[in-house]
Amino acid sequence: MTDKVTNKVRTPDTTVTQTPRQRRWLRLLLADKVSLVAAVVIVLIILAAILAPLLAPYSPSDQDLNSILSGPSGAHLLGTDDLGRDLLSRLIYGARVSLEASVIAVGVGLLIGVPVGLAAGYFGRWIDAILMRIVDTLLAFPALVLAIGVGAALGRGLVQAMIAVGIVFAPILARLVRGQVLTLRKRLFIEVATTYGTSTGRMIRRHVIPNVMRPVIVQATFLLAIGLLAEASLSFLGLGVQPPTASWGTMLQSSFQFITVAPSQIFAPGIAIAITVLSFNLLGDFLNDVLDPNTPLRPRRKRRRA
Repeated sequence: MTDKVTNKVRTPDTTVTQTPRQRRWLRLLLADKVSLVAAVVIVLIILAAILAPLLAPYSPSDQDLNSILSGPSGAHLLGTDDLGRDLLSRLIYGARVSLEASVIAVGVGLLIGVPVGLAAGYFGRWIDAILMRIVDTLLAFPALVLAIGVGAALGRGLVQAMIAVGIVFAPILARLVRGQVLTLRKRLFIEVATTYGTSTGRMIRRHVIPNVMRPVIVQATFLLAIGLLAEASLSFLGLGVQPPTASWGTMLQSSFQFITVAPSQIFAPGIAIAITVLSFNLLGDFLNDVLDPNTPLRPRRKRRRA
């Protein structure tokens, strides 16, 4: 009877317990080919960023003055830029910087937005009113304009730019967490825990945070994609990563200046950004299905063609 409930997988030495909900993400991933491809692409990009010194044929700062603005060749598979630097090497090293920038931005957004949302949703009253007025004020500004303004105040550089983007992400996450907490406060198990005198700190740690993290994880995945676009935008405007550091944003900036002379140079960083952003969005959709407790345990069926 126990084996039917918990689906225990017995081996000669150990017993591993797997519930249907614990195993469903793998079934869904294998059944959803699009999400599987997106996950593989993200893993490959992360590995390329980590192993950049081993994979890149040249240093991103090495210059070949005899091959300035050259096209693809045996020596330079993607060609060279205006300073004779290998585009493939800069693309690989740029993945490391761009991903790092996106992670920093999302991390800052989580560190600010989640506590603000928890406090506003759980304590309510004047705390909620004050915090949400600040959130509404930040959300009233266009995201890019707010990021440029904060970035200009903090100064140029990767960390400063991504802190600015993280501040833009914070009100989005705060509003999401607040909504989840307001819903949780009406749940029976929260009322029971309150009746039994559970402390506020224990209530938030044991009951509130675990239940709000599902949508936060999904939203953070989408924000990773937006963070990549934000890094590229700010670097393109000269407020993000500064030359000669290689990032996909700085590659776009330098190649755009020579778009009429060597138009193919803009394709590599542009395609890399597009593929990575699309992959993160597809992975976010997949995580939304997997982490949603209302999602059926069977894989999604393919849509029939009309």
